[in-house]
Amino acid sequence: MNGDTVSILGRKVFFLYPSAMIKNTIVQELIQQEYEVYVVKNHEALLRYLKQNGEPVVFININEGLDKARWEEWVRSALSPGGASKVCIGILTNTNDDALRNKYVTEIGVQCGFTVVKSDVTTALRQILENLRAAAAKGRRKYLRAGKEIGASLNLPLNNTFINGQIRDISAVGFSCILDQNPDLAKNALLQNIQLKLQGRILKVEGIVYGSRDDEEGRCYVFLFTQRVDSDTRARIRDSIQQHLQARMDEELK
Repeated sequence: MNGDTVSILGRKVFFLYPSAMIKNTIVQELIQQEYEVYVVKNHEALLRYLKQNGEPVVFININEGLDKARWEEWVRSALSPGGASKVCIGILTNTNDDALRNKYVTEIGVQCGFTVVKSDVTTALRQILENLRAAAAKGRRKYLRAGKEIGASLNLPLNNTFINGQIRDISAVGFSCILDQNPDLAKNALLQNIQLKLQGRILKVEGIVYGSRDDEEGRCYVFLFTQRVDSDTRARIRDSIQQHLQARMDEELK
């Protein structure tokens, strides 16, 4: 990934050996804020990945996985000229140790901070968000998307019948699809009670036809969700996209 691609698509954000509290609070909040987040529990596999894809952000929970000396060695290796030199690393810990903070921030030179995570994660989340913004982790992308590999489908009620289709692209603001039959939908047409089948979930949404285009598979329609699609449904869509991306990353790290 080159610099131009990063500026557009942003950076992948990895949490290495996150505690249950980090995973269930901070990671979940970042997903809902449209960051591309992954959880990893294999430092060797991640280091190999970083050496080939050296522009993500990595937050390491140094209280898990390795001892203090080996974590220092791992971080130095990742940041070395022969390692993943463009990676941005942040440290997560449950101990407020000034000497350790100085070692990582001043001596080793991690770029995404030294964050102490305790029972109240509000401060830690704010610090992580500040570091992600400084690292331009979102790039110019506003919404996280998944393509047709997610295997989602839809059921569209129209004129007292149902039209099935396959989703080509989906985010929390809308989707594109190829329908089994082309109903010749007009731009700005409002369709209610659309059923999306996404990662085993059935979600009922309402959408407006934003536009359409013809390609080799047929007419591709683009729908934008209306304001009546509630925040819970949008959160489920984000969760499904993240689960799909996580599964792909798990395979890549094997």
